[in-house]
Amino acid sequence: MKQELITVNDINPIEIFTGDGLDEVLHNIEQEVLSFVPDLSTVTSRKEIASLARKVASSKIVLDNAGKDLVAEWKTKAKLVDSSRKASRDFLDLLRDRVRKPLTEWEKEEAERIEKEKLENELIIAYEEALNLDSIFNKEMEIAERERLIREKEEAEQQRIAYEEAEKERLKNEERIKKEAAESAKLKAEQESQRKIDEARRFEAEAIAKAERLEKEKLQDKANADRDKRNAVLEAERRARAEADRIENNIKQEEHRKQKEINRRNNDLNHKRTINSQALNSFVAEGIDTKTAKIIISLISKYKIQHISINY
Repeated sequence: MKQELITVNDINPIEIFTGDGLDEVLHNIEQEVLSFVPDLSTVTSRKEIASLARKVASSKIVLDNAGKDLVAEWKTKAKLVDSSRKASRDFLDLLRDRVRKPLTEWEKEEAERIEKEKLENELIIAYEEALNLDSIFNKEMEIAERERLIREKEEAEQQRIAYEEAEKERLKNEERIKKEAAESAKLKAEQESQRKIDEARRFEAEAIAKAERLEKEKLQDKANADRDKRNAVLEAERRARAEADRIENNIKQEEHRKQKEINRRNNDLNHKRTINSQALNSFVAEGIDTKTAKIIISLISKYKIQHISINY
């Protein structure tokens, strides 16, 4: 292919700009340029397209300069030359754009394709990160819930043990007090009996009766103490069982609540998946490919598209 489409030595300005030579020159340039078949898939071909466009622009300059030189020499034909110059400039500008149009369109489509792929990759990464964050959050919530239930069980067990130890200490003190009281009563009874024996025989019957009465009271007191002890033990056992039942009931209620919340989440997720699937089918039915439709639905569901939302 020629280095240039036209040079100053190839043209006669007078014949071109005052006769019919311009159309022939422009036609020859057009035929030369359009004879090239571009292949946008190769770098060499794309460079050749750009080179042809530059050659057309150079040809415009050659013709325009020749016209200007002719005008300088031939003032009387300036109007005709200027008109021809403009015609050649306009024609060659259009031809230049026409020749470069495939490359220009290819460059635009390539830039759009690269930008689209970049956006798709960013959306996929963002979607995967959102799924990972949601999974981590759910696991952390489950772990926190289990730890809370374990703490409640441990606190309840500590309270039960503390109550049992306090109850044992209370019963031990009561037993000690009762024993001391019994020993003191026995000592006083012996002293009183000895005093009454020494005082007089006539009070012997009364002293014996009184001693028997005191003994009966002592037995009654012991019976009452044993009964109170049994009642206290039964009450402690009842309270421990009630506390254990309460804790178990709380655990069951919490497990039920948690299961109910999981079911609610699953139902909500399934509902949203159904709505999103219906929306996806609608996009596909309108001619949008499945991958692009999924990206659009993901953007809308995350409220990243202004003024558009999905009614769940």
